[in-house]
Amino acid sequence: RAVGYAGLGSYQIRTGEIESGIHHFNQSKKHFELKRDYTLLSSTANEIGNAYVMMGKYDLAIDFYLESLKYGKNAKDETEAFNAKLGLGRAYYASGDTALGIMTILQYKNKSIALYKYEAAANAYAFLGQIEMDRENFMLASEYYEKSLIMCAKSSSKIQLSHSYNNKAILHFNLGELDS
Repeated sequence: RAVGYAGLGSYQIRTGEIESGIHHFNQSKKHFELKRDYTLLSSTANEIGNAYVMMGKYDLAIDFYLESLKYGKNAKDETEAFNAKLGLGRAYYASGDTALGIMTILQYKNKSIALYKYEAAANAYAFLGQIEMDRENFMLASEYYEKSLIMCAKSSSKIQLSHSYNNKAILHFNLGELDS
């Protein structure tokens, strides 16, 4: 039942029924707490954090990401110990704390590379590139997008690779380099 609630919550969030999705994730979370399944608790809290980011409720998102990290320390899956850091960094950045956001994303990126999670590292580099584009630091944005491409090549994810090329194309477009 708890896994069903989580699946339903995930579907609802992705189809725009965010509040219902959060409700169902919280239902599943209660069960995972009783079972002391720290892997699923961490993952569920991370998903709730993602939902709150979509709603623009960054303070609530940060609370759930921190909760995810707390559960992740006791999870069987070692990635749960840091998985919420990407979302946490995004929430910090979106709430106006650029320095803390970048630092948190860099921590996520470093841990991803250390554990050979290249697709995750590519995502981190891509978001760092987006931050630098927002700040109009196009040279650093370009470096981050290049590093994202390198990580994608190591991950063998064709979808991730296409996202990385797309990010780089957006950068070239914004720079007026239409031939690139």
